[in-house]
Amino acid sequence: MIPSLRRYGNQLIGMPTPIGHALGGIAAGTLIGGAAETDGDRSRLVRWLALLAVLGMLPDADFLVGAHREASHSVGAVLLVVGGGVLVVPRQPRIWAATGAAYLTHVVLDWLGTDTVAPFGLMALWPIDTAFYMSSVELFHPVCRQYWLVGCWASLGRAVAVELAVIGPFAAVGLVRTGLRRRRSRDRSG
Repeated sequence: MIPSLRRYGNQLIGMPTPIGHALGGIAAGTLIGGAAETDGDRSRLVRWLALLAVLGMLPDADFLVGAHREASHSVGAVLLVVGGGVLVVPRQPRIWAATGAAYLTHVVLDWLGTDTVAPFGLMALWPIDTAFYMSSVELFHPVCRQYWLVGCWASLGRAVAVELAVIGPFAAVGLVRTGLRRRRSRDRSG
């Protein structure tokens, strides 16, 4: 445990921050889906990027029901997201893959975190298996989730810096590729 944060006890949680999860969703979604079906429309592109960011953060909505890191943090949940995409936008496999990948980044990033709260790990293989899994690689450090305490801000700053360094380049490449695809689409139509 980080000595300067020891006094916060069980409030240290070893997962990326919402910023890291949003970046992960944008990175995976844009690398796979590009600008999807935005047809060069800026407002549609912004909505697409927002959707990818939300999907990257969505598994943490399980905090609201007290079942954190359980079924919502699994490949089963990813398949449900893809299935929802199939129903909402039929015949758009690139969108299904991009949205599924955006959601999956949350599972992978949390798996790579340093967990300090039991049960350790996440239920990554639900519904096949209800065991909790942890990676032996602890890429993301525990951070204090009591945001209103000044002492937490140093740990949050370090966590966000690591996330920007690790996930940021992938998000940047995805956004650049998306911009290039969008520009080519505009050039072809105009």
